[in-house]
Amino acid sequence: MELKINIYNELDEVVKEHKRNGYSIKMRTVKNVIETLDTKKIGIALNEEGSNAEAISVVGEFVINAYDTAKELLMDIFTEMTEEEYENTRVDEVVKVIVNIVKYSFNVIALAGGKGKN
Repeated sequence: MELKINIYNELDEVVKEHKRNGYSIKMRTVKNVIETLDTKKIGIALNEEGSNAEAISVVGEFVINAYDTAKELLMDIFTEMTEEEYENTRVDEVVKVIVNIVKYSFNVIALAGGKGKN
C-alpha cells in the first residue's frame, strides 16, 4: 500500500511530496483514533454493505473534530513532514490517507480474528 501526501504553496502548486510504502498503525494511535472516531460507523462503512463515500464522511468528521490526533497520525506516517508542511496539505488528501490506513488496519484485525477471506 503506497501512501502519498502533497505539500502546496500559496498558489496551490505542489512543492513537495511525501511517500511511504506501507504503515503499521501503533496501539497508541489506535487508542487515540478510537476515542475520537465513531468506530461503529466506520466499521459499517468499511464492510461490504458500506461505501467508500461513507468511510470518507466518517474520517472527514474525525479530521475536523480531532485535528491534533489526525496531525499526529499523519506526522507519524510521514516522519520527515514538518508541522508547517502539514498545515499546507489538503484536507481531502489527509482524509484519503487516513481512510487507507483505517481500511488496512480493519483488514489486519479481521485476518487476526480469523474473519479474513481465504
